[in-house]
Amino acid sequence: MNAARLILMAGLLAMASCRSSGDRLEVPTPEKGEYVAMRLNSVFAANVNHIFLGGYLTRLDGRTEGLLLMSEDRGENWSRIGSETYPMVGFMVQAIHFNDPVRGWIAGVRVRQGETIPVVLKTTDGGGHWRETEIPETRAAVVESLRNLDFDSDRIGSVEVVFQEEGAQDLTSNVYLTRDGGRNWTLGDFGGNPSDTATDPGEMFFSEAQGYRILPPIEDGIQILEYTGSGGRNWVPRAQLSIAQFDLFY
Repeated sequence: MNAARLILMAGLLAMASCRSSGDRLEVPTPEKGEYVAMRLNSVFAANVNHIFLGGYLTRLDGRTEGLLLMSEDRGENWSRIGSETYPMVGFMVQAIHFNDPVRGWIAGVRVRQGETIPVVLKTTDGGGHWRETEIPETRAAVVESLRNLDFDSDRIGSVEVVFQEEGAQDLTSNVYLTRDGGRNWTLGDFGGNPSDTATDPGEMFFSEAQGYRILPPIEDGIQILEYTGSGGRNWVPRAQLSIAQFDLFY
């Protein structure tokens, strides 16, 4: 078989695994049976319509897989982003920050050879593609979580890394700073006490009165996204999410 025929056959196999609708390539939905659980632990809203939810899936083999969902209609419909273009296996999303609907960052831990590595991922196309940077935390510490991810501009940002030092009973946190959009991180404040819990629930306000929060799982792993327009005095359900809806995210 000559080289030209091999190239042609490879192209036909690739076309057979995807469907095209007009000029949009539709990637096949992963099998729901690959996953046994879903956990959402962080929320960010660029505005009342554009919402991001982060967390992780648990696979049949026990590995975790980072999960990032996006809604552009106040939580009516959701789509999973990033997984088709970036390796999310072994990663757990723990914090989200977007400066607008297309420029954003997610932070969390990546499990590698038994260690939890603190990382920050950046996107400039609304979550379609990501660039990952490792936080230079000491390997003598067990990193538990990343939280309080914040960017004042597209270049200046910070993130808190919560960890447990070898032999210590209590958790400690270091704050890392970047001045180049997350490409490099340097140690700022260190040796502090973690300021709040990393999850349960994730909550954020995008104006003085308006915000969203994702509640911890209830029956059958269902999680409720709630909205407030009263500064947190009253909350109303906006979406119900669970692993049973997995097919709807694609």
